[in-house]
Amino acid sequence: MKFHKLAIACGLATSLALPAGIVGAQEGLEEIVVTGRKVEETLLDVPVAITVWTASALEDAGIFDTQDLFDATPGLTLDTVNGDRNSSNPGIRGVQASEVNTVLQKVNSFIDGTPILGQANSISFNGVDQIEVYRGPQSAAFGRSTFAGALNYITSDATEEFEGTITGKVSDLGGNEVGVRLSGPINDNLGYRISYVADEFEGPDEWRANDGTQLGERGTDTLSGKLNFQISDTIYGEVVYNRLDQEDGPAITYTLNPEECFGTSGIFQSAMMTTVELPAGGTFDCDIDDGFPVRNADPLTSFLDQFDENVAFYEASVGNIAPLDANGDGQLQAEEFLSQTLADGQTFEQAIIAQTADNTIVTERDRLHGSINFEFGDSLLTILGLYSEEFSQRFDENDLNDTIPVFVDMMGNFGLDGAVSAMSNPTDVEERYLEARWSSPNDRRLRYTLSASYYDYEAGTQIFNAPGVISNNLTLPDGTPLSANPGFQTSDITETFGGTFGLFYDLTERTTFTLEGRLQSDENCGESSQVPGSQLCITGTSFAPRIALNHSISDTSSAYAQISQGTNPGGVNAAYTDPGNIEALLIATGQIAVPDFAPDGTPIANAGIIFDGSVEGFDPAISQDASQLESYEEETLTNYEIGYRGTFAGGRGNFSGALFYADWEDQIIGDNLNWDDDLENGWNFGDWNDFTGERTFINAGDVELFGFEFETSYRINDIFNVNFNGNLLSSTFSDFCTTDAENFTFEDGSPVIPLVVQSDNEAAPNLCGVVDGNDVPRQADFRANLNVTANLPNDVLGFRTSIRADMRYTGSSYIDDLNLFEQPDATTFNLSATLRNDNLNLRFFVNNVTDEDTPQNINIGSIETQQEDPTLAPVNTGGFSVVPRRPREFGVSATYNF
Repeated sequence: MKFHKLAIACGLATSLALPAGIVGAQEGLEEIVVTGRKVEETLLDVPVAITVWTASALEDAGIFDTQDLFDATPGLTLDTVNGDRNSSNPGIRGVQASEVNTVLQKVNSFIDGTPILGQANSISFNGVDQIEVYRGPQSAAFGRSTFAGALNYITSDATEEFEGTITGKVSDLGGNEVGVRLSGPINDNLGYRISYVADEFEGPDEWRANDGTQLGERGTDTLSGKLNFQISDTIYGEVVYNRLDQEDGPAITYTLNPEECFGTSGIFQSAMMTTVELPAGGTFDCDIDDGFPVRNADPLTSFLDQFDENVAFYEASVGNIAPLDANGDGQLQAEEFLSQTLADGQTFEQAIIAQTADNTIVTERDRLHGSINFEFGDSLLTILGLYSEEFSQRFDENDLNDTIPVFVDMMGNFGLDGAVSAMSNPTDVEERYLEARWSSPNDRRLRYTLSASYYDYEAGTQIFNAPGVISNNLTLPDGTPLSANPGFQTSDITETFGGTFGLFYDLTERTTFTLEGRLQSDENCGESSQVPGSQLCITGTSFAPRIALNHSISDTSSAYAQISQGTNPGGVNAAYTDPGNIEALLIATGQIAVPDFAPDGTPIANAGIIFDGSVEGFDPAISQDASQLESYEEETLTNYEIGYRGTFAGGRGNFSGALFYADWEDQIIGDNLNWDDDLENGWNFGDWNDFTGERTFINAGDVELFGFEFETSYRINDIFNVNFNGNLLSSTFSDFCTTDAENFTFEDGSPVIPLVVQSDNEAAPNLCGVVDGNDVPRQADFRANLNVTANLPNDVLGFRTSIRADMRYTGSSYIDDLNLFEQPDATTFNLSATLRNDNLNLRFFVNNVTDEDTPQNINIGSIETQQEDPTLAPVNTGGFSVVPRRPREFGVSATYNF
């Protein structure tokens, strides 16, 4: 652990020991209303750690997207894996998915209390009046995928009189926005709110690749509309429609050569068929300005551009050029070379075009949700409904290098070398949600809520490793379509039935006991792309409780204690219904003998041998067969928490804090299982079997989490206001055996930590290493935000003026399970000046004032170096794949109200 657990307890003890005499009139806490527990409550009444962002607070802080929101909120992280919005993993309190798969996230978002399963980083703040951030398990109230917490976006209602707002923004990095919002009544019983916002980000010049491709571009169009209706004094509701069109350019990611950056450690990490030596001291300390993004997004053009100057190499590679010399000039032309065919009948040219990416990342979402309320005396019945369709796709130049296409012999198969590769991942998400909720009168000593909900969704992702086949409609001469080389597929079809209850009992006028719970049944199904129609399903039932006590110390302060549990349903790995995987795993685990002949009829050298441990020198790479890998179990998070909210200094300051301990059991992760072997006497000697690995979701082990979160604000005088928030976190593995341990070795190839076939955690199917007590990767131990606002006493040209300075600090964190490689801490500063009058709000800003360049994300990547002879495969070495931080940005935004 990077800090002693006692420090957390001391921090909370100090905050709870504030002198009672300084608690005065509170400004705001008792006025902010939240709805996360199915009832309207003020912040002082809720025994849950919550941060609330109003629309005006978002504007003042310069928060325009999800990344800004997560950076500025204690306990939240948004890990941008590949540098684009569609690859972001939200996390709360150190609980974060290892996958970008939307159905496996630990944090879910809601709009007006209805779920949104798709890309979390694609949610627009357009038309949002308030954002409620709930930390800790929220399964008792929100249900599925709120294992670590939930975000509830509250849309703004129609206004009683006509109002309009025009917004705009420009910056030197091409961060431009224009929007309009109109709101008002249609008649006495019907009102509307409609808004449209178009925003874009072009990116700095240094984010331009060698081929001219601009990286990191973003563009979003959002149309939102809302109707508030009142049928009678007791029947009223709302309907909301949202249309999102998002089109981004390729992500800003590039690779650095570690040898040019820092000393070496003697420890090597392998990933993606490359090996890199970790830095001396284990901390990333490379000047990212030494890197330069390179791309080969149009590999056919890059091939043709260099062919003539290297034609001698190509003539030598084909030997006798006569069979290819179509025009009889005695020289090899590029078109002639590319007319050669591969084993499947496609030409060299088609093979190159198949690896072309069109450099777009798109998300399209149509969402319709609403609610209707029926008052029965002082009780309330609410019906909520949702229907949503989302399509997203990333066309990705997967290789991230500038090498030209090369055709080589790969284990007897002649084809395009993998140094030029592309990928697309079309994803469809369809959601349906229906909930009926009953709330008892709110003025009784005993209050309750009851609800029943149905949630149905289908989410499917298909990986294509030759996307150019689809975008260019490539076919053989006889019209047969070429294969787009489909790869890993996830297909999730789920029906969820849930019932929740909430009991709220006032033990005294100041103390309230709460018992909440949700009983939920999930049927999760998947289908293997290799075996069409082979649907695999698993059904599970879970109960998620929350028990809480809230005590009002005064009219403006309260303390609470709670125990809650979050659940994430188990699921299936449908690929293990494939007969090829079933047979290969039975052989690899020594349950059946190697057959006499391979699928293509070739005799097998090790025919008849049973690899049951009696074969000398053979160490099985996996311990479970397909029947044991078809599904994974539910994971649970049990949370113990105490907290406080209140005022100090005569009401000039607010403070809230929460201390928690959480036990995360049976963590679900995705892993690339591999049961192949490279031993001469291994089961797959000669590579006769292609079924040697699958992307698999497993229960990897347990995690323990301790933390302290705090938010405080203080009005020093009529001019200066100070706000400070942050979190301390300790997240460590417990009973955890990581398969990632295989990838860390010393120079002689020996493992850094001992590897075992099976640990105490029987879920580990591969060779793994025990990492109990290590920190969970990508979770900083300390994060903090400080802002100071000066409201100047004199108007400037009729404008009220304020100046604001923000500091955001993120501590260091490990990149790997073994805690051998560390990402350094980072501090950014933002400045802004705001001029306001009754109609116009002008905000001038400078973001990242010091031009902090510590990367947002660091991973192991590869560096492909072209050889002098362009017909030879490029040399592959290891490097660091880096997602850079947005550089210094100057800009101005304006809001005009009429």
